[in-house]
Amino acid sequence: MDKTLEKLNKLILFFIVYTVVFIFFFTTLEYTLPFVLALLFALLLKNPASYLINKFRVSTTIASLLVTTIFFTIITVLFLLVLTSLTSEIIQLTQNISAYITANSHKLVEIFDEFRGYYDNLDPTLITNIQNSLGNAVKDIGKYTANLGMFVVSSIITVASSIPYILMLIIF
Repeated sequence: MDKTLEKLNKLILFFIVYTVVFIFFFTTLEYTLPFVLALLFALLLKNPASYLINKFRVSTTIASLLVTTIFFTIITVLFLLVLTSLTSEIIQLTQNISAYITANSHKLVEIFDEFRGYYDNLDPTLITNIQNSLGNAVKDIGKYTANLGMFVVSSIITVASSIPYILMLIIF
């Protein structure tokens, strides 16, 4: 019985400590993220740098600089490829959304006709509530869509404008 209570106490203590560390880490993530990423990048780049040092007899400074430059160049290129692809897809979606709706209008009409059959069999007070709710939902969806589009565009512009700063930070 005592062993069971001791194990239970250790387990409870572990969960409490783990929970406190978890909450602390994620509430301070905006401050600790650069350090965590730096640690992960350092661990990731340690083996390639030591390979260059041992295989080609390169100094540690040059090997570290070369590996870090290659690593961040790859990350920047991948980031730019994703960014340009995402931007072009969003532009294409906004340009072709009316064409998509027009091409699939017969399916939309069928769906609305099916809903109309259900709608005609409802109680009039329920129909009034549904009309009010749908009217408000359409207005809200329009607002949220506009806000989402503005957020995506402003985020892309913010990230794109921070690339020179990041490059200067890496270079200098």
